[in-house]
Amino acid sequence: MASDKGTETNSGVRMVSGNDVFTQFWGDEAPSANDHYPFTVRMAVAGYRVTPRHSRFDYLLEQGRGHIEAIVKHKPLVGISCGTTLLFVFPERFMSVHEQRLFLHRLKTHPDVAKVKGVDIVTQNPLVVGGCPNGCLKLFNFPDDKPDQDGVGLLDEEMKGF
Repeated sequence: MASDKGTETNSGVRMVSGNDVFTQFWGDEAPSANDHYPFTVRMAVAGYRVTPRHSRFDYLLEQGRGHIEAIVKHKPLVGISCGTTLLFVFPERFMSVHEQRLFLHRLKTHPDVAKVKGVDIVTQNPLVVGGCPNGCLKLFNFPDDKPDQDGVGLLDEEMKGF
């Protein structure tokens, strides 16, 4: 079994960590500390052509979903240990408008916040972005700057006239 920076290969099976996945959108830059939260925040904001239906998100869409209700309602964060970095992919799909706006603040005041080392979020939602401190946000598009081969997403030609 070979191991390379969170990736393991065994008999043709490849496992990738959540951090490795997020690095595809964020890059290799380490998260920076901030004055607003006791944890680091990295927020990758998807460009307008990127949709949650894109094939690159097929196995990621549920990331973080299980923690959203616990964060919003200040219930125990089950299954995390000290030093955990939480990953959320398009969390706005599972929250009300008010919850989106207060998401990071609710985590900041959560009883289990001491266990959280960092929070990584992939989003397109301005309400979620609004809670992000300076220097913790990056915009991304996919390298070819086009929707995937299945035609998911909008092409520039389709946006004309809107």
